[in-house]
This record gives sequence, structure tokens and C-alpha cells, in this order.
Amino acid sequence: MYSKGLILVSAIRQVKGLGDNKFEVVTGLRTFTFRAEKEGERQEWMVTLQTATRPPASSSQKHSDSLPHLSSTNKRGLLELRGYKGRVLVSLVGSKVRLCKTEQVLPTPLGAPLYRMTASCLR
Repeated sequence: MYSKGLILVSAIRQVKGLGDNKFEVVTGLRTFTFRAEKEGERQEWMVTLQTATRPPASSSQKHSDSLPHLSSTNKRGLLELRGYKGRVLVSLVGSKVRLCKTEQVLPTPLGAPLYRMTASCLR
């Protein structure tokens, strides 16, 4: 349903607003359409995502020109996602946007299995 519930910030080409508290996150492979509860929340998400996708200023990257940009922006909240019934928890942490069903499975993207480690043995 989702590309493992993960959108790399580096893959985001554009964030644009639509009417009715909606905005789109456009990647090379897919366009995600989100809807916020309020206009202010929509604007906040758009600014946060646009800031995260903006390359760092050249003055702050004097010694690390060859390193990829990792955003220090963090944001989390419930949004409606077109094509999915109900709201999803959207979390922007660093260079990744995760789409999760609930806050309990935040580290696990939608569609990915959740394993309980209480009776497991790792090798």
C-alpha cells in the first residue's frame, strides 16, 4: 500500500498546498495527498517539510560538502491520507518521514511486520 511506510526526505521533490486543508508531497515515484484538521496545522506541516527538503546553506557546509544533508527537523501528528481509511500518524524525524497506523507502532512503518522479542533468540 505504501512504499514500506517510509518517505525519504531526499526523495521529496515538492510540497504544495491544495484547498480544504490538503497538501501534496511529491516524490519521483508517487504523490501523497494529506489533509490536516486545521489550516494552521496544514501550513505548519508544509513549512516543516519544505525546510527539511531545503539544502543546507553553503556557509554551514564548509567542511562537509560531500556529506548528504540530514535535517534536524522533527514533527509528528495525525493526518488523513488519501486512499487510506482513517488517519495515520505521520512522523518526520531527521531525513525520514514515517507513516504509521498508531503511535504504538511508530518505529514500524505501515505494512511492515511487528515482532515481539520477549520469546525470541537473536543470532
